[in-house]
Amino acid sequence: MKFMPTGGVSPGNLADFLAVPAVLACGGSWLTPADKIAAGDYDTITRLAAEAVAIARATRG
Repeated sequence: MKFMPTGGVSPGNLADFLAVPAVLACGGSWLTPADKIAAGDYDTITRLAAEAVAIARATRG
């Protein structure tokens, strides 16, 4: 069985979640904060996504 945690995940603990073999992927509102969407601040959202990808690549290779 594989899991996709979405609650409690942050850039600070993303690598820990992804290090668990049963975790397929992670998500959460930290990737797309409501205030950034409302403000049209897609540069920040893009940066947060890029940071998450970098963490995932470093963790999973």
